[in-house]
Amino acid sequence: NFTTEKVSTVAGNGKNEMHRGKNYPATEIGLRSPWGLALNGSDLYIAMAGIHQIWRLDLKKQSIGPYAGSGREGIDDGSLKRSSFSQPSGLSLIGNALYVADAEDSALRRIDIRRGRVETIAGTGLFNFGDRDGPLRKAELQHILGVAALDKNNIYIADTYNHKLKLADLRKGKMITTAGTGKPGKSDGVALAAELNEPGGIAALGNTILIADTNNNRIMQYDLKTQTLSEWKLVE
Repeated sequence: NFTTEKVSTVAGNGKNEMHRGKNYPATEIGLRSPWGLALNGSDLYIAMAGIHQIWRLDLKKQSIGPYAGSGREGIDDGSLKRSSFSQPSGLSLIGNALYVADAEDSALRRIDIRRGRVETIAGTGLFNFGDRDGPLRKAELQHILGVAALDKNNIYIADTYNHKLKLADLRKGKMITTAGTGKPGKSDGVALAAELNEPGGIAALGNTILIADTNNNRIMQYDLKTQTLSEWKLVE
């Protein structure tokens, strides 16, 4: 709470939870590697990486339970219950679309909240990976951990093990590298010549994409207008 400057638990009991199939009082059940969050009104979606599911916390009712994913590791599309994920790690919500960085199948997934359907935007199969731009159906990523929807057509991805920031352009149907050379390193400047080292979480902030440059212990900013990469510093 930023007003009271106090921390309180809203979900979880401190224990690792196995697969469950219904809702529970939020603080009476354990979680398992919650790695990403996305808020939609009073619903908080949680990327539960350890059990390959997306959970939903009802902040009004203070109840929590599985929302999408059977709990079986995979890359199955379809209904919420029959779909499957593989270590979902990052979430980003735009309108009725909840985007998922699905790490172990190196895939970008999308949940249509209104229709209750899951689909794969990019990714070729469980444990498949690579580094290929171009048409989304043939694009390859490697263990993506972060996703940030700039708008309904432009979805940025932390392509973690490829050490890149990529853009899924849904209007053009293409995957595009926007920052990073593909080699781990520590440099800035022109984005495509600059180096990252396992970028993790990302977030959109105006005309900037903020990047947690994990192994370099720094936060970087990618400027969409100038297409440059530089260290992001807070000014007190």
